[in-house]
Amino acid sequence: MENTGHHFISVSRELDILDDDFRVYSNPDNDDVVVIPAGTYEWTGLFFNLSTDSRKALRFRGGGQLGAYYNGQRASANLSTTWQPNSHFTADLSLNRNSLRDIGSTIVPVYQADNPDDVLKQRFTTSTISLRAQYAFTPDLFVKGYLQYNDSRNAIVSNYLLHGDLPGLQ
Repeated sequence: MENTGHHFISVSRELDILDDDFRVYSNPDNDDVVVIPAGTYEWTGLFFNLSTDSRKALRFRGGGQLGAYYNGQRASANLSTTWQPNSHFTADLSLNRNSLRDIGSTIVPVYQADNPDDVLKQRFTTSTISLRAQYAFTPDLFVKGYLQYNDSRNAIVSNYLLHGDLPGLQ
């Protein structure tokens, strides 16, 4: 039996044209924000990823990227594990961490964010942790749930879905 684990490394060239300023970060402890000014940005990044055998009940994935990001630098990492003990239940736990530095952007209280003299080089890190679960009673009846914590927003987001096809209404 063949192992379905994989790994790869790639280089990617990115282009983004911002018609408006792009709010990248809001400090949860004060009114400071980091904004990338409108404009055209190009950058190159190195991506890497690896995963264990996807046919196993417990599997792992990890990866990240390094390189430029708009007018600064980014280093990011992600780790996740999936548990699928049977064909009915699946649970995923993920951790993502992004570290941005030297972002030439505006970091000022929101009420002063249009002052062009307040441009600073910034460094900040954000993390998210998420849990996703699904249980399929039948192929046509299942429930899904998603829960995520974002430390830069100090917020928890959730989403739940119950899906089922009623006989005779298809």
